[in-house]
Amino acid sequence: MATAARHAGVPPRDPFAPGGLLCLGRPGHLDQMFKKAGFSDVSTFQIEAPFRLPSVDDYIAFLRAAAAPVIALLSRLDPGAQEAAWADIRRQLAVFDAPLGWNGPNTLLVTAGRK
Repeated sequence: MATAARHAGVPPRDPFAPGGLLCLGRPGHLDQMFKKAGFSDVSTFQIEAPFRLPSVDDYIAFLRAAAAPVIALLSRLDPGAQEAAWADIRRQLAVFDAPLGWNGPNTLLVTAGRK
């Protein structure tokens, strides 16, 4: 997202801002929401859930089909600038290529409580 914003000439936004990809990720936020909804004994923990795909190009194809915020930012650019941005994104994500495929980091938050 930061790379797309840079290419689009848009200042980076708060990743925890409402509507953003990580809007529920601010530490303590999910716990507060659960408590406000009447839950007690609320606990949130992280689990690692890496993306595993055959190659970085498979992940780029996924992004190009499903990453609406990135697509929206890059749609403001002319086709050449869009391709330059995607090439930059690909170059950065290629560091996660390995002999057995692409293994991109991903962390999920799991929240539980009692009602």
